[in-house]
Amino acid sequence: MHIGGIRQCPWAELVALCDSNEELLRQRAAEHGIPAKRCYKEYTELLARDDIDAVTIGTPNHLHAPIVIAAAQAGKHVLCEKPIALNTEEALRMVAACRAAGVRHMTAFTYRFVPAVRFATHLVRSGVIGEVRTLRSRRLQDWGTRAIGWRQVKALAGTGEVGDMMAHRLDYTQAMVGRIARVSGLLRNFISERQGADGTVQVQDVDDWAGVLTEFTTGAVGVYESSKICWGFGFYAKSPDDLDVHGTEGSIVYRMEEPHVLRIGRMGESLENVPVPAEFLLPVGGVPGPLAGDPLQTFRFNEIFEFVDAIRHERDCVPSLVEGAQTQAVVDAIGRSSEERQWVEVPVIE
Repeated sequence: MHIGGIRQCPWAELVALCDSNEELLRQRAAEHGIPAKRCYKEYTELLARDDIDAVTIGTPNHLHAPIVIAAAQAGKHVLCEKPIALNTEEALRMVAACRAAGVRHMTAFTYRFVPAVRFATHLVRSGVIGEVRTLRSRRLQDWGTRAIGWRQVKALAGTGEVGDMMAHRLDYTQAMVGRIARVSGLLRNFISERQGADGTVQVQDVDDWAGVLTEFTTGAVGVYESSKICWGFGFYAKSPDDLDVHGTEGSIVYRMEEPHVLRIGRMGESLENVPVPAEFLLPVGGVPGPLAGDPLQTFRFNEIFEFVDAIRHERDCVPSLVEGAQTQAVVDAIGRSSEERQWVEVPVIE
């Protein structure tokens, strides 16, 4: 998805690739026409190039912090996949390194760029449904019992479903409503062993289901559920991904299967379909952008447009690593709440 965005962004050029897996590196180089002399197994060698202005980081989570910090120290702007770190302390070190180096920094919270989510955020912030009272977020998938690699290993991922899928929803709902102040969460690991493609049994020691009750600083409350174990629900882009937001003057309903439509209703009235206006379909910068193709996929390229536009105009990326760290603080609080069986306050990240 990063490369797809780079290829379609008129202000960006793919210069080099890095992967510790040599076979995969050769495959990607062939796919994208990158010569061997610009392919690296070690990220430090890539960062030493003086013709690279920015890097995107899509490694397992435990490698995010050292690579982001090294990239910042090398003077490179950074876009890092979420969750940005294994814990809040690590995330804060990443933010500090980027600030000290004066580089632009961004968290790859892809779902912020769904046209319907962008439009819903605009409507909520504009007060179209009044003050938000409640919201409900649901992300349900059927991943079966097959192995999912490093994502099922705590030492490599930090958390499971709460950091993988729920983190996106925790982020964009905070962008809509305001900061989450406290949480009451429950995490469960229902499938402790998964089956590899070769028939081997692989241990899973992270959550595959997460449920959270939140209170926002505004007084609004939220209910979130995220799961990989909902049999029959499918997975990836075509499985249930829902958001309902209810305010003092109306409601907004978002469904992932209709990324260019919202449903909006008023008290005593029925919900009506409202198409997303053209301005929210275009990527940042106003260029025609990656609209052709499957709308469940094309929005994912738009985060690259935001990253590059922020670099070009010397402004903060949205969302930055600060927002990534704030969501990490929420994720950490959820984990602590689940362990302690009590409400936990979420610290403010600035």
